[in-house]
Amino acid sequence: GGFRSGMISDRRGTTVDSPLFLRKAAMLAIVTVRHNLPNSMIEWRGNRSGKLVGQLQALADCFLGFLMDGNAWRRIGRTTMRRDFVGKRVLLTGASSGIGWYVADYLVRAGAFVVVTGRRQERLDQLRQSFGNPQKRLIALSGDVADHQHRLALIATAVDELGGLDILINNAGIGAVGQFEGASPERLRRVFEVDFFAATELTRLALPHLHRGRQPAICLVNSVLGHRGVPNKSEYCAAKFALRGWS
Repeated sequence: GGFRSGMISDRRGTTVDSPLFLRKAAMLAIVTVRHNLPNSMIEWRGNRSGKLVGQLQALADCFLGFLMDGNAWRRIGRTTMRRDFVGKRVLLTGASSGIGWYVADYLVRAGAFVVVTGRRQERLDQLRQSFGNPQKRLIALSGDVADHQHRLALIATAVDELGGLDILINNAGIGAVGQFEGASPERLRRVFEVDFFAATELTRLALPHLHRGRQPAICLVNSVLGHRGVPNKSEYCAAKFALRGWS
């Protein structure tokens, strides 16, 4: 919901600051991997003075650590082996800023081959240049994930340039703030197009290739607002609830 520094609180009101709760926050608020997660609720509570960059890096680390850790799945009743990213072929949306930027950077440094997308080409260029694009392991394709033709181009690029797909990370998202009554219908539709339909339809296109992938995974970057609605963010909450229900 808000990536600010501070403690983490469970719904009983207990506040802690520990790696265990960070991992639970990553499980519940950051990613859903093909299955619904447990019903317990974790909330971020903190002040506004924290450094956003540090928080985004920490959240990206939690996200990727959970994706890699087979023991985490065993704790919630799933069984899998530990995953590594060496040689993995990844498609990542929303990579021009925030969590997506740091996830992309980590994946390339970990040895993955990554196709990234975002709306700002200059930011994608900066991402690629930030680590020298070793062995051309990052391919950037700017565009709007709400556009069906762009989604087709993303899948085609992954298949043609990487030879297939192992991991899809649906990270792109937008928000909207303000009362629903005075907002336009276009605002609601735009939020759903990016936050829900883009993820579901890109997943639909990716599934035939993921079935042939190595340790395939589908990841959704979600929000605690997909568990609990708040005032003045009704469109965003609705889209995140829909994404959680679909997954």
